[in-house]
Amino acid sequence: MTTPKLLLLAFLVWFVILVPWANAQDTHSASTSSVSYTLPHPGMLPGHPFYFLKEMRDGLTTFFTSRPVKKADFALLQADKYMQAAYLLASEKRDITIIVSSLTRSEEYFVEGLTDIALAKKEGVDTKDLSRQFRTANLKHQEVAAEIEEIVSEKDTKSVNREEKKIHALSKKIQK
Repeated sequence: MTTPKLLLLAFLVWFVILVPWANAQDTHSASTSSVSYTLPHPGMLPGHPFYFLKEMRDGLTTFFTSRPVKKADFALLQADKYMQAAYLLASEKRDITIIVSSLTRSEEYFVEGLTDIALAKKEGVDTKDLSRQFRTANLKHQEVAAEIEEIVSEKDTKSVNREEKKIHALSKKIQK
């Protein structure tokens, strides 16, 4: 490989892997809400041309994480990032399909995390703190979904409302 190609590759690796963690300041602060829980900055947003690299990295992280508690923790982080991404995309008046897709991915990661908590509990691991964190996160997700519903246009409200109902339904799963 030539030097310019190596530099470009190094830059892409740096941008995709390191930049999102370096920019992990909170953008949806708890001070503007009733739930004291801060969502992390999602880094690169869905719709970015290199977003697939971020998804590959996250998939590999999930694959190589073996302990259920760590997997649940990572799943919650991902759920939070997708929820924050949906909020930012709605604030930027982006395409509703990307917003709803981000909400759906958030729910999927959340359910995955709940499954990992149940598995850890079966293994005899104390999951009370993690379960409490999931309950608080779910309340925050409900709040943010309601805010997104207010931001999007009237014709898109139905799509967001459908996802919001699914997020509310997750609170019942958390109680179990």
